[in-house]
Amino acid sequence: MSHADVERDPRFAPFLDFHAYLATTYPLVHATARLDKINRLSLVYTFAGSSPDLKPSLLAAHQDVVPAQTSLDRWTYPPFEGVFDGKVVWGRGAPFFNSCSLVGLLRLTPRAGGCQAPLTARTR
Repeated sequence: MSHADVERDPRFAPFLDFHAYLATTYPLVHATARLDKINRLSLVYTFAGSSPDLKPSLLAAHQDVVPAQTSLDRWTYPPFEGVFDGKVVWGRGAPFFNSCSLVGLLRLTPRAGGCQAPLTARTR
């Protein structure tokens, strides 16, 4: 799939909207980190450290979604109802916090303005 296809295909619009949200919500991150887009939708933020000879740190999260509508007959409970059976919450995405993880990582970066953690040689 080409970049142009991603721009035209309405299934990808929520991801592009989310990327715009991240840029406006975390302007300090976007002003200081290098942002590489892999295949247009995957985001890689790089914060350069003061000692490039050190190995980098990696914080990872993902933002993909697998459609539930194509497999409704295989769900134990309806995927969007969040059914609690007394032990487990059943529902699409119940065990995951994909976008929350991504947003949490962005908020924890010193350049986001929300964290006062000391900067290190790996991340200035």
